[in-house]
Amino acid sequence: MFDREVYVTAYADGYRMADRHPKDKKMMIPFVGSTVERLKYLSLIAVSCSHKKKVEVKLLPLYKALYDEASDIAKTPEEKRMALYRLRDIERLELGSEQAWEKYREREKKIDQ
Repeated sequence: MFDREVYVTAYADGYRMADRHPKDKKMMIPFVGSTVERLKYLSLIAVSCSHKKKVEVKLLPLYKALYDEASDIAKTPEEKRMALYRLRDIERLELGSEQAWEKYREREKKIDQ
């Protein structure tokens, strides 16, 4: 497999991957930025390149950790909506895409009330 790249990332509550790191080592540093910036960063971590549920379901513990952090830091309606996307990722795997979106829309309406 010479035409493939491997992307490795790590997650820790309140940290981010360092932009620069020594060869063959990954480093994490404390995240500095706004809540919205953190929520955007968390959404980038939750990316899977697999379209196979049996592969992606292995990311469920990561998705749950990302949602836990997102829901803890979200205070404004905009931030709460961003956090709901992480919950939708979880429910998409547990319940299916259609039901996950339905629940997302129900929760989103409650935020706006």
